[in-house]
Amino acid sequence: LKKLMADNPDQLVRLSSVQATAEKLIGFGARIQPGAPSPASYPSRGIQDIFQEEEQTMRVFRQNTRSLRTEEDRLLEVRKSSLQNFQAVAQWEIIISAVLGILMGILSVRALSSAIVRRIEAIRANVARLGTGQALHGLPVSHDELGELAHGVATAGELLNERSYALENALDG
Repeated sequence: LKKLMADNPDQLVRLSSVQATAEKLIGFGARIQPGAPSPASYPSRGIQDIFQEEEQTMRVFRQNTRSLRTEEDRLLEVRKSSLQNFQAVAQWEIIISAVLGILMGILSVRALSSAIVRRIEAIRANVARLGTGQALHGLPVSHDELGELAHGVATAGELLNERSYALENALDG
């Protein structure tokens, strides 16, 4: 029990008192066992005195164990309350973390999708320019599907410009 109560000096004092009382009770038992000196041989004390002293010691023992138990019950309630508070705080931390995680996920998806949408809009604008015969705007080079599409549009624009130039030269002469 001493290891369990190491964090509470008051409980250690109570435990020591209980142990001392228990040892005293064990001593009474040894005095009245067969082979022990007769109670009548004790100076000015009889068996009744020994039993009265033992009864008083038992009362002290019960009181000390009750006090020990009461304090341990109180400490258990304090620890339970602390655990419940910790669990409540941990639960809120988990909820807040989950909400923040979801919000960060939404913001990440939105940022990624807006970057993709901007690239698609730039490619669409180049296709519209291509249809009207205007010069294409340069797009950043990338090695994904949108980059390949932008490169394809640029290549088609170059081919159309070459053919248009060749056609104009052929007509002029």
